[in-house]
Amino acid sequence: MYVDAYQDLSFAHLMDIVAYRQAETNIDFDLDYSAAPFEGAYLHTDENQISEEIQLSSQRASVVRWVGGFYYFKSNSKYDPSHVTLPPDGASSLSVYANQGARSLAPYGQATITVLPNTDLTLGARYTNERHTAFGDLPFYAPDGSVLFHIPTPGEEKTFSKFTYRVALDHRFSEDVKVYASYNTGFKSGGFNTQSIGDPPFQPESLEASEVGVKADLFNRRVRLDLAAFHYLYSQIQVQHVNAATTGIINGASASINGVDLDLDARVTEHLSLNGSVEYLDAKFGSFPNAPIGPPADAIAPVAGGSAAGNNLPYSPRFAITLAANYDFMLPGESKLAFNVTASHTGTYQFEPDNIAGQSAYTKYNAAARWSPSDDRYEVSLWGRNLSNVASIEYLSTLASGLRNGTYAAPRTYGITVEYHMH
Repeated sequence: MYVDAYQDLSFAHLMDIVAYRQAETNIDFDLDYSAAPFEGAYLHTDENQISEEIQLSSQRASVVRWVGGFYYFKSNSKYDPSHVTLPPDGASSLSVYANQGARSLAPYGQATITVLPNTDLTLGARYTNERHTAFGDLPFYAPDGSVLFHIPTPGEEKTFSKFTYRVALDHRFSEDVKVYASYNTGFKSGGFNTQSIGDPPFQPESLEASEVGVKADLFNRRVRLDLAAFHYLYSQIQVQHVNAATTGIINGASASINGVDLDLDARVTEHLSLNGSVEYLDAKFGSFPNAPIGPPADAIAPVAGGSAAGNNLPYSPRFAITLAANYDFMLPGESKLAFNVTASHTGTYQFEPDNIAGQSAYTKYNAAARWSPSDDRYEVSLWGRNLSNVASIEYLSTLASGLRNGTYAAPRTYGITVEYHMH
């Protein structure tokens, strides 16, 4: 649910944005991924969130363009329960009942002023204060369903605070060409791993981000180009960690990302347009002395601790390229027919900090044809995705035992979609 209220004051604009979200999830799956029912898991989660942002911003014609406000967020999430059926040589099952609450308060402000002809300076700041609480219970069950014993977890509380800021400078050479440079700091709060409720909290992640770029409309605004180069430096970067039947977050000491991103949109003719993007990434851990290191790909052995310094960050391909062509034209009766063809290439990437398991480079092709009448009340689409039927793994993790499990992305799929639009 989302509600916003807007008031135009004599000196500024006032906005109040309120949102509420509630979700319930049930997942039942085979934990050991073997043909026989040996080790299973069931997850039931409940979550609710509420947020409110009060924002005051300057009039458009102000000499100093500014915005300020206050953000409030509160959430509660719980496993009720996370249940695992164990192999027959031990207790038959265990459950995790865990509850985590979060409250965030954040005043912020930003202002932009013209310091030289066609040159603007932007300064912004934010202070974030977050409080996380957690409590739970861990019962172990005998084969007959009776409780063998349980480990209660007393309530824990942790507060994380951070001041972050932004400095940016941009210059307009013309109405169609602008260059910019910015330096930003960021903060991602710490918290508790609710599937391992007795573990100590993981720490906040901090980011220093530098970026330079150009935005240009060329050839009488028929071509739009966005080019950016960036450098990100992470401290206490948060990394997913799988331990037995639980998934949580641990901290890597440091990491950096250097990259270049190019986006291009071109209107070739009245009916034909092309767009594409190219991204280059060099994303590596600078220091990660306590990284989980799995066994070689051809072996099964328990996960051990070790250094991941110099390894690539998970899910960070060196190159990613997307190219698309769109063509549309009018039919008799003023209906419209539109075609789209997209090719996307993703370079090799690894799934975990140890860089042992990875996905080789692949290219996928999608296509669609869409027909709609002149009143746009409805449309019919014929589409196909992954037409080359490439087999690619989209998720993989290593269990504490050394076994790996993964999930493949969808194979070739195709279908027809009919949409009706209410006016």
